[in-house]
Amino acid sequence: MMLSVYICEDNSSQRKKMEQFITDFIMIEALDMELILSTDDPEEMLTYVRQNPEKVGLYFLDIDLGHQMNGMTLASALREIDDLGKIVFVTTHAEMSFLTFTYKIEAMDFIIKEETHQLQTKVQSCIITAYQRYVT
Repeated sequence: MMLSVYICEDNSSQRKKMEQFITDFIMIEALDMELILSTDDPEEMLTYVRQNPEKVGLYFLDIDLGHQMNGMTLASALREIDDLGKIVFVTTHAEMSFLTFTYKIEAMDFIIKEETHQLQTKVQSCIITAYQRYVT
């Protein structure tokens, strides 16, 4: 069974950049993974994951989604459905990292968007780590 990758990001140019990083890297590394859903709507992501509870996910989530549901509440809801999934926050809000403990989310990483030169490297590192933990 393959590892499913999800992105929830409200900024469309940043979302497209993430899609590109992820799909290119999965293809280059020939990983048994697939980008399943990329959206700006947390409700859409929750609905999909609820309908496909057998899939284990790697979730790249923005915190501020310009929606009544933020990335923390989305992650908390995802954790209820997919307790083996890996959650990575990609955000401009470094100061919110402590909230992952408050919400008991067990985030894998907290990537700060401003550090664009590191963004791709950190996303790739999360993909490799999640994949290795998934297949072993």
